[in-house]
Amino acid sequence: GGQGVSASGALDMGALHRANRAVGNPSGDPALEITLGPVRLRADRPMVLALTGAGTAQVAGQTVAAMPVPERMAEITAFEGLPDVILERMRAIGAEAAAGLLDTEALRARDPDEVAAELRRLPGIGPFSSEMVTVRALGHTDALPSDEPRVRAAAAGLLGRDALSQAEFTEMAEAWRPWRTWAVVAIRAGAPLVDR
Repeated sequence: GGQGVSASGALDMGALHRANRAVGNPSGDPALEITLGPVRLRADRPMVLALTGAGTAQVAGQTVAAMPVPERMAEITAFEGLPDVILERMRAIGAEAAAGLLDTEALRARDPDEVAAELRRLPGIGPFSSEMVTVRALGHTDALPSDEPRVRAAAAGLLGRDALSQAEFTEMAEAWRPWRTWAVVAIRAGAPLVDR
């Protein structure tokens, strides 16, 4: 309200929280989320900007990475505000990526379920994170989250039901092939509207 933008919710809550923490804001503060770029922004005064979720962006004519390159990630020993367990996970993922084991082209050519299962062997990568990699980083359009209670709750709300089991959700989603990923994105985006 008052900003000329209707109320909505972030599709990538993790990226929203990381961006806000990076600039010292409460993790749930409003932010600009861009799911389909490119976009150009122009600041009329100095500003602090956090980039999360994306690989790189052009800022003042220079390419800026949202994350450090894998070799640098594998070497990080300390970072203010991050606990040791997160640093250990970052180093492990950085080492895998530096070794070429997380190459997006190679992973994209494989079965998404197989890739998700392989990713879950990395420290800190659970079912939700591994599935988000197959959807967001690899661009699969027919991936269905196997354990995402918020999406199931939103789908149940849209149907006027109290809840949906994973089996019910999976069965219902068969009708959305080959676009299950985008159907889930639409359901997730509609979740704040259902809650009101």
